Amino acid sequence: MAVKIEFPRFGNPEAERRIRKSIDEAFKNLPDDWSATLGSNYHDSDWRIVVNGPQQFHWELTLESGDHSAESVVTAIRHVIVGEMSG
Repeated sequence: MAVKIEFPRFGNPEAERRIRKSIDEAFKNLPDDWSATLGSNYHDSDWRIVVNGPQQFHWELTLESGDHSAESVVTAIRHVIVGEMSG
């Protein structure tokens, strides 16, 4: 199934494009419906990742400002997916 990806108030089109492509790749072979939301707020530079999936699966992570890369986002999400699929 496809994953629904949202980037509210993200503000970095190039990073968004790279992250979106990597998230699509990470979720492409998973069954059921999933969603991933990545955003930041106006008060700090942290990024918040939220992943929702089947059977009320819900996971959140905050990446501090020094951790802002497509690789760090996708690594965190893949870690969650592997844990969910093996558990």
